[in-house]
Amino acid sequence: MALKKLQMDADNPVFDEEISADEQADISAMFGAKQESEAVNQEKTTEIPIENIIPSKHNKFEPYTGEKKQAMIDSIIENGIITPLTLRVTETPNIYEIISGENRWRCAREAGLTTVPAEVRECSEEDAIMLLTEANLINRDISFKERVIAYRQQYDVMKKKSGERSDLQADGEKVDSLDVLAKKYGESRTQMYRYLRTAELSDDLITFTGVKRIALDAAVKLTALNEDAQAVVANFLKETNYKINGKHADEIVKSYNVNSLNFTSLEDIFESEVKHHKPITSIKTARFSKFFEGVRDTEVIEETIEKALEMYFEHLQEKTADEEDEDEYTQCGEIE
Repeated sequence: MALKKLQMDADNPVFDEEISADEQADISAMFGAKQESEAVNQEKTTEIPIENIIPSKHNKFEPYTGEKKQAMIDSIIENGIITPLTLRVTETPNIYEIISGENRWRCAREAGLTTVPAEVRECSEEDAIMLLTEANLINRDISFKERVIAYRQQYDVMKKKSGERSDLQADGEKVDSLDVLAKKYGESRTQMYRYLRTAELSDDLITFTGVKRIALDAAVKLTALNEDAQAVVANFLKETNYKINGKHADEIVKSYNVNSLNFTSLEDIFESEVKHHKPITSIKTARFSKFFEGVRDTEVIEETIEKALEMYFEHLQEKTADEEDEDEYTQCGEIE
């Protein structure tokens, strides 16, 4: 069972129970989802030479490495390809592009296979992107960077489709792609907007956002920086332990607009903030004794308080950012 799960990829979107039937229909149309029985899929499965298969240029997900990759290779050697790949026809005769199953294809090559079982579909490039990203969003434990980029890829396709197809209009108005995508993944419109905007940043800054070195609202603000300025910020974060919140981002953008952004100007932003804070010389742990009944180790008490405060201020910062930006993000139109 574990080996089988390791090789599986999903080809179709899964709907949230709270989404209405009409909304499901809209999403299905946008995602190009095809509900097919296993029998039909088996009839379409054929052996395709590995050398006739190419990966998709739209696949932004990291390939398996290390133990995960080796486990799949061992599984393929022992059991073969359990779940067929999904491919699409290309303009080049006898050449097929991967929609789902790129890791199986890569591992099959290393396992010594010359052909792989696959279901071949004729679909547009846009539908292929939707199926590719959906398969990975559903089944894989992906990084924050991979997730927001996949959301952005889906949004761009959905927006294009909603502008081209009349069946994606309700009551004479176009379906709001941002709302549909947010409902699809159980996010608020505001949060999904932030994810989509964050995807516009450099890979480094997206990664820093994923590990909370950059607050999500700050990441949106940093999209005002050009590629070079973003690289400066990324290098600054690599060399320091600072975290960027919304106010920091405002100052960074302001500095970028007035002067050239560099390590010194960034350092000034954070050091000036430190200087304005009165240093705490001591804390009386005795006043917190009611929370630590039976605990006599002062160091344990201090560490616990520190962790609690970090969680509190992180929550407070996110809540404040939500309240400050709710109007801006809720009223946002199409994302460029």
